[in-house]
Amino acid sequence: SEQEIRKLAEGNVNRRIGLQAASYLGTFLQRNNRHEDAIIQFETLIKQYPKTPQAAEALYKIGFIYLKDLNNNAKALETFQEFLKQYPNSGVRPSVEAEVRKIKKS
Repeated sequence: SEQEIRKLAEGNVNRRIGLQAASYLGTFLQRNNRHEDAIIQFETLIKQYPKTPQAAEALYKIGFIYLKDLNNNAKALETFQEFLKQYPNSGVRPSVEAEVRKIKKS
């Protein structure tokens, strides 16, 4: 259940389990159309685990929630630009750059 995953994400002393639970919870919320809750969860993950691949993935997902689910191009652009600044060596950089170009054209 969501509450059990949240407990794992928030109170787990095992960093790896807490990180996995936090990532899973954000994805669960996103898939259940709880977009604002998903953004908050992903932002929390980024603050708690900023140097992890999951933090990069979370910021990437936030950008797409703004772009595709909330139709907020301005916030999507801001998020994607932050992604490029914080994670310049990410494997998804080309995809993010392409999204930035599309947004700027529209």
